[in-house]
Amino acid sequence: MALDRITEDYRRHELLSAFHDGKHLGRAWFNKKLEFELEGTSIDDVLSKLHQAVDKKYAKRIVQGAISPTVDAFVSGFQRVLKQVNDGQYAMLKAHFNAPNRCLTPEALAEAAGYKDIGGVNLWYGKLGQWMFEEMSVELDLHVYDDGSPVYTSVLARYIPDTTNPDGHHVWEMRPEVAAAVEALGLAN
Repeated sequence: MALDRITEDYRRHELLSAFHDGKHLGRAWFNKKLEFELEGTSIDDVLSKLHQAVDKKYAKRIVQGAISPTVDAFVSGFQRVLKQVNDGQYAMLKAHFNAPNRCLTPEALAEAAGYKDIGGVNLWYGKLGQWMFEEMSVELDLHVYDDGSPVYTSVLARYIPDTTNPDGHHVWEMRPEVAAAVEALGLAN
Protein backbone atom coordinates (compact mmCIF):
# COMPACT_ATOMS: atom_id res chain seq x y z
CA MET A 1 0.00 0.00 0.00
CA ALA A 2 1.41 3.39 -0.99
CA LEU A 3 1.66 6.16 1.55
CA ASP A 4 -0.86 8.94 1.13
CA ARG A 5 0.87 11.31 3.57
CA ILE A 6 4.44 12.10 4.69
CA THR A 7 5.39 14.51 7.46
CA GLU A 8 8.97 15.55 8.07
CA ASP A 9 11.08 18.08 9.96
CA TYR A 10 13.50 19.78 7.58
CA ARG A 11 15.75 22.72 8.40
CA ARG A 12 13.51 23.83 11.27
CA HIS A 13 10.37 23.57 9.10
CA GLU A 14 7.49 21.13 9.46
CA LEU A 15 6.71 19.62 6.06
CA LEU A 16 3.57 17.82 4.96
CA SER A 17 3.21 16.07 1.62
CA ALA A 18 -0.14 14.37 1.01
CA PHE A 19 -2.57 13.10 -1.56
CA HIS A 20 -5.84 14.93 -0.94
CA ASP A 21 -8.92 15.47 -3.10
CA GLY A 22 -7.20 13.94 -6.13
CA LYS A 23 -4.10 16.17 -5.88
CA HIS A 24 -0.59 15.84 -4.50
CA LEU A 25 -0.24 18.82 -2.15
CA GLY A 26 2.44 20.12 0.15
CA ARG A 27 2.76 22.62 2.95
CA ALA A 28 5.66 23.92 5.03
CA TRP A 29 5.38 25.67 8.39
CA PHE A 30 8.04 27.60 10.26
CA ASN A 31 7.38 28.40 13.94
CA LYS A 32 3.77 27.27 13.39
CA LYS A 33 3.30 29.80 10.55
CA LEU A 34 2.44 28.51 7.08
CA GLU A 35 5.19 29.52 4.63
CA PHE A 36 4.71 27.43 1.50
CA GLU A 37 1.88 25.64 -0.27
CA LEU A 38 2.47 23.81 -3.53
CA GLU A 39 1.42 20.96 -5.79
CA GLY A 40 3.34 18.20 -7.49
CA THR A 41 3.01 14.97 -9.45
CA SER A 42 3.52 12.62 -6.48
CA ILE A 43 4.04 12.71 -2.74
CA ASP A 44 7.81 12.35 -3.27
CA ASP A 45 7.79 15.11 -5.90
CA VAL A 46 5.95 17.43 -3.49
CA LEU A 47 8.40 16.64 -0.70
CA SER A 48 11.33 17.36 -3.02
CA LYS A 49 9.74 20.68 -4.06
CA LEU A 50 9.22 21.60 -0.39
CA HIS A 51 12.92 20.90 0.33
CA GLN A 52 13.88 23.09 -2.64
CA ALA A 53 11.60 25.91 -1.48
CA VAL A 54 13.09 25.88 2.03
CA ASP A 55 16.65 25.71 0.65
CA LYS A 56 15.92 28.61 -1.72
CA LYS A 57 14.51 30.68 1.16
CA TYR A 58 17.77 30.31 3.08
CA ALA A 59 20.02 30.78 0.04
CA LYS A 60 18.38 34.17 -0.62
CA ARG A 61 19.37 35.32 2.87
CA ILE A 62 23.14 34.91 2.33
CA VAL A 63 24.09 38.38 1.11
CA GLN A 64 27.61 39.71 0.84
CA GLY A 65 27.92 42.93 2.83
CA ALA A 66 24.74 42.40 4.86
CA ILE A 67 24.62 44.12 8.23
CA SER A 68 24.93 41.81 11.24
CA PRO A 69 21.64 40.98 12.97
CA THR A 70 20.79 42.87 16.14
CA VAL A 71 21.54 41.67 19.65
CA ASP A 72 17.79 41.10 20.11
CA ALA A 73 17.72 38.85 17.04
CA PHE A 74 20.55 36.75 18.47
CA VAL A 75 18.92 36.63 21.92
CA SER A 76 15.65 35.42 20.38
CA GLY A 77 17.49 32.89 18.23
CA PHE A 78 19.47 31.51 21.16
CA GLN A 79 16.30 31.24 23.25
CA ARG A 80 14.70 29.06 20.57
CA VAL A 81 17.70 26.73 20.06
CA LEU A 82 19.04 26.40 23.62
CA LYS A 83 17.17 23.15 24.30
CA GLN A 84 19.22 21.52 21.51
CA VAL A 85 22.66 22.85 22.50
CA ASN A 86 25.03 20.16 23.74
CA ASP A 87 27.85 20.42 26.31
CA GLY A 88 30.52 20.84 23.64
CA GLN A 89 28.65 23.71 22.02
CA TYR A 90 28.23 25.43 25.39
CA ALA A 91 31.94 24.94 26.14
CA MET A 92 32.95 26.48 22.80
CA LEU A 93 30.56 29.41 23.20
CA LYS A 94 31.84 30.09 26.71
CA ALA A 95 35.53 29.78 25.73
CA HIS A 96 34.99 31.99 22.69
CA PHE A 97 33.21 34.64 24.75
CA ASN A 98 35.96 34.65 27.41
CA ALA A 99 38.92 34.59 24.98
CA PRO A 100 41.12 37.68 24.55
CA ASN A 101 39.42 39.92 22.00
CA ARG A 102 36.87 37.07 21.70
CA CYS A 103 39.18 35.44 19.13
CA LEU A 104 40.01 31.72 18.98
CA THR A 105 41.41 29.29 16.46
CA PRO A 106 39.42 26.17 15.59
CA GLU A 107 42.07 24.18 17.47
CA ALA A 108 41.47 26.22 20.65
CA LEU A 109 37.71 25.75 20.29
CA ALA A 110 38.27 22.00 19.94
CA GLU A 111 40.39 21.97 23.09
CA ALA A 112 37.74 23.92 25.02
CA ALA A 113 35.08 21.37 24.06
CA GLY A 114 37.30 18.36 24.65
CA TYR A 115 37.37 17.33 20.98
CA LYS A 116 40.45 15.53 19.64
CA ASP A 117 40.59 17.75 16.53
CA ILE A 118 38.70 20.50 14.70
CA GLY A 119 36.23 18.05 13.16
CA GLY A 120 33.98 18.41 16.20
CA VAL A 121 34.24 22.20 15.97
CA ASN A 122 33.30 22.19 12.29
CA LEU A 123 30.36 19.91 13.01
CA TRP A 124 28.97 21.23 16.31
CA TYR A 125 29.88 24.94 16.29
CA GLY A 126 28.83 24.99 12.65
CA LYS A 127 25.55 23.27 13.57
CA LEU A 128 24.90 25.89 16.27
CA GLY A 129 25.53 28.60 13.67
CA GLN A 130 23.19 26.86 11.24
CA TRP A 131 20.43 26.62 13.85
CA MET A 132 20.82 30.33 14.57
CA PHE A 133 20.83 31.16 10.85
CA GLU A 134 17.64 29.19 10.35
CA GLU A 135 15.94 30.87 13.32
CA MET A 136 16.61 34.42 12.16
CA SER A 137 14.77 35.94 9.22
CA VAL A 138 17.40 38.51 8.26
CA GLU A 139 20.05 38.59 5.58
CA LEU A 140 23.51 37.48 6.73
CA ASP A 141 26.97 37.94 5.29
CA LEU A 142 28.43 34.45 5.66
CA HIS A 143 31.86 33.13 4.83
CA VAL A 144 31.55 30.46 2.12
CA TYR A 145 33.60 27.45 1.08
CA ASP A 146 35.20 27.37 -2.37
CA ASP A 147 32.14 25.48 -3.69
CA GLY A 148 29.85 28.32 -2.52
CA SER A 149 28.29 26.48 0.41
CA PRO A 150 27.94 28.50 3.61
CA VAL A 151 30.26 28.18 6.60
CA TYR A 152 27.63 28.40 9.32
CA THR A 153 30.18 29.14 12.04
CA SER A 154 30.33 32.59 10.44
CA VAL A 155 26.84 33.29 11.83
CA LEU A 156 28.53 33.37 15.24
CA ALA A 157 31.95 34.73 14.34
CA ARG A 158 33.93 36.55 11.68
CA TYR A 159 36.49 34.49 9.75
CA ILE A 160 39.96 36.03 9.89
CA PRO A 161 42.62 34.32 7.75
CA ASP A 162 46.07 34.06 9.36
CA THR A 163 48.32 35.31 6.59
CA THR A 164 51.41 34.64 8.71
CA ASN A 165 50.75 30.90 8.72
CA PRO A 166 51.26 28.97 5.46
CA ASP A 167 49.19 26.03 6.77
CA GLY A 168 45.99 28.02 6.23
CA HIS A 169 45.03 28.39 9.89
CA HIS A 170 42.54 31.05 10.77
CA VAL A 171 40.91 32.72 13.75
CA TRP A 172 37.24 33.11 14.57
CA GLU A 173 36.33 36.49 16.09
CA MET A 174 32.97 36.32 17.87
CA ARG A 175 30.49 38.82 16.46
CA PRO A 176 29.87 41.64 18.99
CA GLU A 177 26.11 41.06 18.73
CA VAL A 178 26.60 37.37 19.57
CA ALA A 179 28.79 38.30 22.54
CA ALA A 180 26.14 40.72 23.82
CA ALA A 181 23.44 38.05 23.44
CA VAL A 182 25.60 35.45 25.21
CA GLU A 183 26.16 37.91 28.05
CA ALA A 184 22.47 38.92 28.23
CA LEU A 185 21.43 35.27 28.50
CA GLY A 186 24.16 34.37 31.01
CA LEU A 187 25.55 31.66 28.72
CA ALA A 188 29.21 32.39 29.48
CA ASN A 189 29.02 31.79 33.24
